[in-house]
Amino acid sequence: MPTTTTLARRRNAVALITGIVNLLVGITVLAGYAFQESSLVTLLPGSAPMRLTTAVATLCCGAAVLLLAGGYLKVAAGCAVICGVIGSANLVEAIAGFHIAGFDPVAFAGGAPPRAGTLIACLLILAAAALILMSGAVRLRARLAIVGFIGSVLHSVGVVAVISYIADVSSAFTTGPYSQLSVHTAVTLAALGAALIRFAWRDSMAGRIGAPAWVPLLVGVATLTTSFCLYGAMAADQESDFAHQLTFEAEGLRQFINAGLDNRIQPLIRLARHRAAVPDLKKEDWDADTQMILTRGGYQSIEWIDPAGKVVWTAPPGAGDATPDGSAAFEPRRQAAFDAARQNRGLAASRPIDLVTGGKGTIVLVPVFVRDELAGYIAGVFRYQLLFQNVLSSNPSPRYSIAVHDGKEFVFSQGSRSRSSSLFRTAELVVGGARWKLEIGPTEALVLQARSPAGGALLVAGVFLAVLFTLMVYLVERTGTRQVLDQTMAAQTTLTAPLKDAARLPVVSYGRDGTLLAWNDTAKLLFTGAPPRIPACETGFHTIYATLLRASASPVSLDALRLVLDSCSQPALLFDAEGRFVAANPASARTLGWSDESWSGRNAGTLSIANPEALEIHNVLLMQGQWATPASGHTAAATAQ
Repeated sequence: MPTTTTLARRRNAVALITGIVNLLVGITVLAGYAFQESSLVTLLPGSAPMRLTTAVATLCCGAAVLLLAGGYLKVAAGCAVICGVIGSANLVEAIAGFHIAGFDPVAFAGGAPPRAGTLIACLLILAAAALILMSGAVRLRARLAIVGFIGSVLHSVGVVAVISYIADVSSAFTTGPYSQLSVHTAVTLAALGAALIRFAWRDSMAGRIGAPAWVPLLVGVATLTTSFCLYGAMAADQESDFAHQLTFEAEGLRQFINAGLDNRIQPLIRLARHRAAVPDLKKEDWDADTQMILTRGGYQSIEWIDPAGKVVWTAPPGAGDATPDGSAAFEPRRQAAFDAARQNRGLAASRPIDLVTGGKGTIVLVPVFVRDELAGYIAGVFRYQLLFQNVLSSNPSPRYSIAVHDGKEFVFSQGSRSRSSSLFRTAELVVGGARWKLEIGPTEALVLQARSPAGGALLVAGVFLAVLFTLMVYLVERTGTRQVLDQTMAAQTTLTAPLKDAARLPVVSYGRDGTLLAWNDTAKLLFTGAPPRIPACETGFHTIYATLLRASASPVSLDALRLVLDSCSQPALLFDAEGRFVAANPASARTLGWSDESWSGRNAGTLSIANPEALEIHNVLLMQGQWATPASGHTAAATAQ
């Protein structure tokens, strides 16, 4: 397999720019880690930081691109292997969910080092594979198509990420371990993808006219990748906006519930103060005060309990929480609430209990002290279901589900919960020492409503456009190939006409796979043995003119002719007077696939030279195409005779 043809012409601006950009970014980020300077790691204010491992991989990619362009293929493959190892380690780290301690020593906002992302890990592995294929370390039949495919993916992801940052859709590639991608990582990926496409394109153009055969695949992959990236960016941006809305409304709902609970507990505190100020409060006054409180709703009952824990008065009658003998502290959780209220001289609420009247609830106790003596307790008995339903009767956010827990015990829920646990927000409600955990999240209907159909429409349109563009480019390329074939066949007809010295023109015929089929007598005089093999041809038919120069063995004349070879646009090879190969111009390796090694030591022919100092020039016509078959017994070479 021939080496990369980019080495024949090293004027590759794309590879040079890509290598320099990747090296500069990698060195800058590594310097930021070395000097503990986070601004060098983020590069742009507010941008996501680049990981230390990603910086090393970027540095290796830049070095590999420059080494490929310089001809150091094995060293380039080694750099690519390092990049692949780093990508694999990042992928394992991202999937396993752990972080390598001490690997990212720079402290960023919040003090947390950047996490490994599945996306960048997979992209680094793809980049390493493409660079290894370009180095020739792994020989595959469709290696150039694979390199073009990977380059298209890298370039598309990088470009879409950069556009997302420019359009202030930064959440598209920075949230979560799967899609984390910094802006400078996106730039280096876009440049690396362009360099890989350029490498594969120039190699594929050796010995053919038009565009590479895998260009339709390149266009389709680029369109499809861009569509998926844009869909992901749009979905992430929508999710980010929805998360901000959820946080804001969840906090508002928490404050609303807290205010509702406070609105039902504060009257109990005021009643306790009134009872302390008027120790001999009459039953009629008690009933009047409690009836006013009960109008607020949510109460199971309001009780006056003596210091011994016996219920004295209950409003409304018969709704209290006590045993038949009037005891209100008849089990451990109730007794613990009474002890807490007495010892703290303040509000206390019991853990979830089974109310005597049925259902789960809690008792809120407010102790009443008269001249530092415990006179009794004002108790508010609440059934959870009744309390929260009454509080949420005027819920300002009915599209959100609510769940309340006391420790690990579930006490209340309202609304259908969404299946996505990441959309829930938690808060804490403190009532008389009891801590209730409040979970607020959107209902499934709200989640479906918040999802815009634009993302799905974009994805479907992207798939359709990818198929359409692939088919269109394929048809255009095939039409162009057919036009070249028609023009070449017309040129063949002209060559077979009786021309001056046509019989003495060396003509060699090849099949599409580069197999030698036939050659005329003049070519047999020129070549000792069979002419050399040429690479396979993907077009229907084409002709190549090659020039063979024979000169004396004088070093001066040969060196002068080397300059002539480099200026030739068509393939040209130089031989000494003995017919041994000396040099070839770049067009020979690029068009014919003949390297210096493949012609070294060949004898160019058996023609005699009358004057050893003279220069002989032989023009050879090479014909290659699918029309030539050994079984036909008739070839273009035979026709040219």
